[in-house]
Amino acid sequence: MKTLMNQMKLRKGLLLGGIAILGGLMIFGMILHDVIQSSTNAEDVFPMGGFMGLMGFFLVALLIVGQDFWQSFNHAVSMSQARKRFVPAYIASVAVCQIIFVIVLKVFISIERLKLAVMYPTLPYDGDFSLIFSWKVLFCLAIGSLGIGIFLGAMLLKFGKAAYVVVWVLWMLVCIGVPKLMEYSRHHKNTVVGRILRSIGAAFENAVPSALPISIIVISAALVVIAYLMLRKQPVST
Repeated sequence: MKTLMNQMKLRKGLLLGGIAILGGLMIFGMILHDVIQSSTNAEDVFPMGGFMGLMGFFLVALLIVGQDFWQSFNHAVSMSQARKRFVPAYIASVAVCQIIFVIVLKVFISIERLKLAVMYPTLPYDGDFSLIFSWKVLFCLAIGSLGIGIFLGAMLLKFGKAAYVVVWVLWMLVCIGVPKLMEYSRHHKNTVVGRILRSIGAAFENAVPSALPISIIVISAALVVIAYLMLRKQPVST
C-alpha cells in the first residue's frame, strides 16, 4: 500500500496533464463544431468534442503513459526498487488515473450533449453515439489502453524510441482510416466492401454486451504479463 501511495504521488503530473489534454481537446472540438455548423448550415449535429476527447484519451493512455512508464521504471530501478514491487504499484496507480480520465470524459460528453440540445434543439444527431459513449465502452477502452500503454513502455525500454515509429503509424491509420471507412460504409451500403464494413460494425455492437469486455480484459492482462516478463532483467536504459 505504501508503494502504491508513493506511485500515486508521482502520477500527479500525469493526472493533471491528462485532464488538461482531455478538457482542452473537447472544448476545441465543441468550438470547431459550432464554427463548421455556422458556415455550412448542416441539418444535423455531431458530438465532435466527445470524439476529440476520445482521441485525447488514447493519446494520454498510450503515448504519455508509455513514456511515463519508461522514465518511472528507470528511476525506480536506479534507486534499487524491486521490479516485482514497482510494476504492480505503477499499474494500479495508472488504473486510478484512467478511471478519473473516464469520469472527466463522461462529464464533458454530458455537457456537450446539453449544449447541443440547447443550441440546436431542432437538429438530430448524425447517428447514434450512445453505445460508444456509454460507461461500459469507456471503461473497456480504459482497461484496454492501460495494457497497451504498459506494453508500449516496455517496448521503449527494450528497443528505445524507435518503438514510437510503429505506434505513430498505427495511430495515424486508426485516426484517418477508421473515419474514412465509416464514411464509406454509409455512402456505399450496397457494395461488397460496404456490406463487410457494416457487418463488422454490427458484430462490434453485438459483442459489446457480452464478449467484448471479457476479451479486452484478457488481452490487456496478457499485454501486462508480457511487458513484465520483458522487464524482469531489464537494466536502466537511456
